[in-house]
Amino acid sequence: MKGALLRKAQTIFVVTGLLGALVGAWLIAISFQPPSGRPNVGVRFLGYFQDATGARVARFAISNQTPNTVSRLAMLDVQTPSGATGRFLSGYANLGADAEEVLIVAPPTNPTPWRISLYVYPRVGFARVIKNLAALVSTTIGRKPGAQTMPYQIDGDWIDNGGTK
Repeated sequence: MKGALLRKAQTIFVVTGLLGALVGAWLIAISFQPPSGRPNVGVRFLGYFQDATGARVARFAISNQTPNTVSRLAMLDVQTPSGATGRFLSGYANLGADAEEVLIVAPPTNPTPWRISLYVYPRVGFARVIKNLAALVSTTIGRKPGAQTMPYQIDGDWIDNGGTK
C-alpha cells in the first residue's frame, strides 16, 4: 500500500513537471516572437456635425485593414508655435480584423490646426501581456529586452478650421 502511494505521488510529480515545462516553453516561444509589422490602420476625417446637445463635434472613420484584431489608443494633437501637444481621448479599444469604427471627438476651441493620432498595437490580449512581461523581466535583470510589442503611431491629416491642411 505504501509503495502504491509513493508511485502515485511520483507520477503526479512527473506529470506536473512535464506540464510546467510545456507551459514554460510556450511562454518563452511567445515572448521571443519577432515584432509584428506595422498594421494597416487608417484615420479619415468625416466632417463636423452637431451632437444631441448642440455642441460641435468631429467624426473620424478608423479602419483596420489587417487580418488581425489590433488595440488602439486615440490622442488629439494640437499644433502650437513650439510644436504639437496632445491629450488622450480614450482608453484602449480593440478593433477587429477588417473592421471600421467611427470616433466622435470634441474639437479644440482655439482655431489652431489639430489632428487625431492613433497608437496601435498589432498584438492584443495574452500574447502582448507575455511579451511586455518578458521585456520587463529582461530589463529588471539588466539584459536587453527581446521583441517587446511597441505601438505604432498613425497620424490623421491636420485639420484647419473645418478643412484639411
